[in-house]
Amino acid sequence: MQFATEKKTTQLVEALAKIAESGQVNLIQLQSFKQNAQQLRNASVPDSDMIYGAIASIEGDENEMRRRHKNSIAYSGGDAFYIGNYAASLWNMLFVKEAADKFYEAFLKSDRTALKDLHSAISLTLVSGYIKEAHSVFQKHAGLLLSSQNHISSNLVGLQAIYDASQDGSFDLDSFKLKMNIVFERMRSKGMRGVKHSVSKEEIDDESWWRLTFCAHLREDEIIDLECDINEQLTAQDLDCIEDGFVEILIESRDSEYQDLLEKIDKKVEMGNLIPLNVDLINRAQEALN
Repeated sequence: MQFATEKKTTQLVEALAKIAESGQVNLIQLQSFKQNAQQLRNASVPDSDMIYGAIASIEGDENEMRRRHKNSIAYSGGDAFYIGNYAASLWNMLFVKEAADKFYEAFLKSDRTALKDLHSAISLTLVSGYIKEAHSVFQKHAGLLLSSQNHISSNLVGLQAIYDASQDGSFDLDSFKLKMNIVFERMRSKGMRGVKHSVSKEEIDDESWWRLTFCAHLREDEIIDLECDINEQLTAQDLDCIEDGFVEILIESRDSEYQDLLEKIDKKVEMGNLIPLNVDLINRAQEALN
């Protein structure tokens, strides 16, 4: 019974994570997930509330998301799995620094075995603008990260480069923190969810800089409006525009090739029944984005 519950919970978590990344809200599909969450309640209250919390993050209901996840963590006795899923919902709703802190808490609660949570904690602390804190966490666990090549990314390389630039005075960390706070506040104001991010090094001739790229489910005209809105806010604070500085910020539109496959998933959902989870189909939809 416990194994069956864990298997069902894992399936639901994986499927909801794919839907969250898709940025698409389908009320019929989400209703089926809620029915699954309710059916889990007799077997596992923490699992049920965690699924409800993940659904709320997709729906954009911050209060319900927080309430459900906090309940799931409390009922589980502070288990790392439930903390990590709370972090994922916070990130989906672009509460970035808070998500980073929860990912780090989940890593520590896992007896430091959940390297994926550690990497997410460092990466999101970086993009939220808390460079010193991100560098401190990285240095504290560098040996563990370097021992696993699967967890070394351009995010960590970029973190070191940005931190080094701040040490020689060529990069202002306080201004960057304020800048990123404005960027994410404006993104949240647009109801953005399912955002992907990356860190890359750009070079032209002898000049080099770092770029934070955010891929969002917005049309090109919506992105232009968002960038203008962000730049107006930055200018009002005497900060560099998003395209300027040692770390530039780029907002791109995500590919929509997954839409046809997601519609096939929707056709498999029947009201009142267990959702016929087809993880392979969802994975193929996700691959269309990569």
